[in-house]
Parts: sequence; structure tokens; C-alpha cells
Amino acid sequence: MKKFILLSSSILLFFISCSSENDTPQEEELTACFEMSNTTVEVGEEIQISNCSVGAVSYEFTFDNKKSNEKNPLISFENAGTQNISLKVTSESGKTSLKTKSVIVNAIEDSYVYKPDILEGDTTSPINFGYNGSSFYYIENYNNVNSSNQKYNYIEIDLTNKNFTSKYISEKEYNSSNAFLTTLDNNDKLFYAVRSLSDRIGLTEVKLNSNWVVQSDTNSQTRVLYGSLQNNNDYLFYGSYRIISTNDPNYSLYKSPSIEIRNSAGEITERKTFYEIEQGFIGDLIKNEDGFIAFGGMTSPTGFSTFENYRPLIIFLNSNYEYINHIVYDNTEISTTNNNDLNGSYHIKKLSNNNIVLYSHNELRIINSVGTEILKEAFSTTQSNIQSLISLDNEGFILSTHDYLKKYDVNGTLIKSIKFGGAITPNLILKDSQIYFVSGYDTQFTNNIRTFAVRKTFIRSVNPDLKINNLN
Repeated sequence: MKKFILLSSSILLFFISCSSENDTPQEEELTACFEMSNTTVEVGEEIQISNCSVGAVSYEFTFDNKKSNEKNPLISFENAGTQNISLKVTSESGKTSLKTKSVIVNAIEDSYVYKPDILEGDTTSPINFGYNGSSFYYIENYNNVNSSNQKYNYIEIDLTNKNFTSKYISEKEYNSSNAFLTTLDNNDKLFYAVRSLSDRIGLTEVKLNSNWVVQSDTNSQTRVLYGSLQNNNDYLFYGSYRIISTNDPNYSLYKSPSIEIRNSAGEITERKTFYEIEQGFIGDLIKNEDGFIAFGGMTSPTGFSTFENYRPLIIFLNSNYEYINHIVYDNTEISTTNNNDLNGSYHIKKLSNNNIVLYSHNELRIINSVGTEILKEAFSTTQSNIQSLISLDNEGFILSTHDYLKKYDVNGTLIKSIKFGGAITPNLILKDSQIYFVSGYDTQFTNNIRTFAVRKTFIRSVNPDLKINNLN
């Protein structure tokens, strides 16, 4: 009996001894740690964070006045300079650890090619951008601050030598924010600049030969053209046509959507005017399997240059450019009331899932193939109307807003956004797996007399994932 008691006591003492050793508090290990994919980047360029923290159950990254609770976030900076990335980690018991690293963020000027400085106070704006088969070009709206000299130039860009060659096209006769150039099969060129008003239209039409010699220069008060689309041997110039009635003076206010059908020499062979839509116009046009889809708008005139009740619209046409039907979208957030603000702001693209993207005046709308709205998103109304859109087929689409490029999937979900610093971006062009664009941005020029507000122009490129390509 005693042996049993002694043995039990020994076992009891053993367990007590073991329990005491295990209950000794162990120091908790917690270390904030992260690595960066790059320590020198440009504004808008992404940095992949790789987390190497120990003992953490939650994470908080702070950077560029933003926060992320992801373990391995993808981050970018909107401002140049030496910037900090801080990681605060927390353990299960609530203990915290902090780690901060620095990254050098280069200004956007370091990665783009920009046009040389203009004269003090002069303003240039890119209002159309294209590729002519050998080089990029843009149409420049040039305003001289010290005189009434306002004109349009054709600016050809040599990216290899960083040269900008200017060719004069036309005087700027109207307060217009839109102009475009179409090169015909014989290399002749048709240039158009337009002013839109309620009761009249100011259209400049300049025809130039292959050597840029002006062949004709005419004006019209009944036609407005916003762009062109080549369809086999036809060139389709779209916009609106002003209806003039001697019986009803007020009827001259109405402009109906219209398409001028031209041959390879640029001569009008037929006009299609869609009188089913009063006071409407076509701003962009695409071809689909059954015909064409036009994107534009309708207004209700209130004065010489103003209107109310703006509504976006699409028009379905058959393969012979004949009217089928149209759809008006009354739920718009576009609030412009000046006719001239309608110039050069329309983009329509088809996606790989047969959805269609409409973009104008900083309002994005996705519709299905019959025009039913799927999604609508409005950006700031204080931004420039001259923005751009490009379809990437299965990868979705990219659009520009003031300062930003945004990439969406085919369903309209935002994938990525980068800040690139441009305010006016008329077009995006995909070439050699890179997306090129020209953009204007507002800045200042200071001399020994005063400070001038000026607008400069640059060309830049990104890949389809919005990774910035340094053109220098």
C-alpha cells in the first residue's frame, strides 16, 4: 500500500514539474518584412509587394495617402519624388511591428516624348491622333496668345529621332474643338473642322493632294462631319445634315443624323439622312455582322448655341446604310448645354462577347447587341470631353479620363487604373503590342514679365496591361 502511495506521489510530482516548465511564457516572435519588385519606378507604374513577415495575422500597407490590407498588394504612386511604403503587422495577441522602405518615383516627363516648347503663352491642343502607315501624327489646334492667329497643323512624329514635323493645314475659322483628317486611296487628304450650333453649322473642308498642296477650301452651313469609316471601296463620313425649310423658319433648327457615302477619290455619291430623328447627329460609327451601329446624341435647341435635354442615342443601319431603328438613353448624367461641346467626343467599340461600349463626355455605357443597357458609369464632369477608347478583344477595353488610363474586362469590371498626367487624349492606337497615345496637359511658363498658362503635348505608350513603356 505504501509503495503505491509513494509511486503515485512521484508521478504527481513529475507532472507538476513538467507542467511548470510548459507554463513558462515564451517570447512572441513578430517581424514586419516585405520586398518590392522595383525600387525605382515611374508615376503610375506598379510595384508588386512580396510579404516576408513572421508571426503576423493581419497587414496594413500605407503608401501615397492610401492603405491596403492585402498580404501581397500591387501598388502604384500618383506623385513623383522619394516616397515611403510602410507595413504595420499585428499578431494574434495584438502585438504590432512596423517596417518602412523608400522608393524613387520618377516624373511622367522622364518616360514620354514631348513636343518642344512653344512660344510664351501660346496654346496647342491635340484634337486627333492617328498612324499614317509609317509614322504617328496628330492634328494640332494652335492658338497664338498675342494675336488672332489660330490654325490647324498636321504634326508628324518621328519617335526614333524625337522629331515633330509640322505641316500647316488651315486657318481656324470657328470655335471648334474637333477636326479630323482622312487619307484616301490615292493619298489625297480630306480635312474637316466643325462648329456645331443650333440654327447653323460651320464646317471647313480642305482637300489636299499627296504633297500637301491645297486643292480646294470650302465652307458649309448645312453639313457637320465628326469622322469617317472606310467600308470596302466606300468612305462613310458621318455627322448630321441641316434641314432648311422656307415654309417654317423654326424648322431650320433641326439637324438629322446623316452619312455621306464617298468613292475612293472622296467624291460624294449618295447621302443618307435619317429624318426619323430630329435634332440628332452621329458622332462615331462601327460595322457589325448585319450592317452598322452609329453612336451620337439628340438635343432640344434653346438658342443660337445652346440646348437642353441632351440624350445619347444609337442607330442601327443595314448593310446598305438604311435606317432600321434607334434607341435613346434618357438616364444620362451628361449635363452639357453648349452645342460646340458635342464635337469630337464619341467612341463606340464592339467587344469579343458581342457587348458594345459607348463612351462620350466622361460617361461609359455598356450595352448588348440589341441596345439594352448592361452598365453605366460616369466620371467627373469637370474633365475634358476629348478622351479615348480602345477595344482589346478578349482582354476587354481601355479608356482615358483626365489624368488616368483605366482598363476594364468585357463585362465592364475595372481591372486596373494608372495615372499618366494627360488632360486631352483624342485616341488610343495599338501597334506592335503597344498602345500609343498623344495627350495635352496644362502647365505654366514663367518669364521675366509674368507667368503664362500653357498647354503642352506629349506622346507615350503602355502595354495592354497598362505597364508604362519608356519611349526615351
